[in-house]
Amino acid sequence: MPKGISVHVGVNQPDPSFGVVTLQGCVNDANAMFQIAQDNGFEAKAPFLDTGATLESVEAAILDAANSLDAGDIFLFTFAGHGSIRPTTFSAAELDSQDETILLFDCILIDNYLRLNLWSQFKKDVRILGIADSCHSGTALLSKPPDPTKDHIPMPSVGNAIAAVSMTEASLPQRHCYMTDPPLVVRQMPVTLNRGFSFADRQRILNVNPEIHNEMQARLMPPGPLQADLLTLGACQDRELAGDGEDNGVFTRALLDVWDNGAFAGPDYNDFIRKIAEKVRLQTSSQQNPVLRPLIVNQDFVRQRPFTIE
Repeated sequence: MPKGISVHVGVNQPDPSFGVVTLQGCVNDANAMFQIAQDNGFEAKAPFLDTGATLESVEAAILDAANSLDAGDIFLFTFAGHGSIRPTTFSAAELDSQDETILLFDCILIDNYLRLNLWSQFKKDVRILGIADSCHSGTALLSKPPDPTKDHIPMPSVGNAIAAVSMTEASLPQRHCYMTDPPLVVRQMPVTLNRGFSFADRQRILNVNPEIHNEMQARLMPPGPLQADLLTLGACQDRELAGDGEDNGVFTRALLDVWDNGAFAGPDYNDFIRKIAEKVRLQTSSQQNPVLRPLIVNQDFVRQRPFTIE
């Protein structure tokens, strides 16, 4: 009989030495998603909140799930917190030359690390459902897999990465310069607080905690096939900001309203994200657009009722 395991991360306040804005609704978001998982029969790990949301603890929980799940099982991963993007010339993994990132308590986690080091460890035909309520989250839990026919270009050390990214950003056309301080994005959020962090924040985080970032870069695995079926729901597109709130993020609040304690009547994930997006756009004047990715995915997965294990 299929089984489900879930991991939930909510970070209102990363390491204070990072100097980023404290958010309000992320811990509540993680707890709410944990409750949904429990209600639907998942073996839900206790949420990783603020100081508990370290790379070591989150990575260990994901890899433990990967070792425990077999074909037909499902893994649910949810993240609520700061998100950002950074220009990259280090691999062929990003068609838009951007790495989408999320901020754990102690480090910046890039989409390529999730894809290459974590999702790749799940067995064939396991379903992975990722949900991110953060800025620039359209592909934050996804990453386009690099072309295995091309050479893998290793990422430089943190010091060189900062210099390289600074030069790259300076040379990019304005429509790509998202990491100024505050972030310059295509669509600004008409809300009091968003869940982004800036280029200046990122430089400071890398300087505060270089060891963990250098180690991640050194451990980044080469391109390889993804055996599991991956489906992600993002709070907004990669060029947009996601709104925070006193109780929940704008996206998570809409998700909870649509889910309605399990009374959601829609048949599948397409209908789920469509109704969530409708609610979000009413609150943000169409400046935050939730998305389902990837565009090409196992349609049997997409057609399932959300949070279904069997």
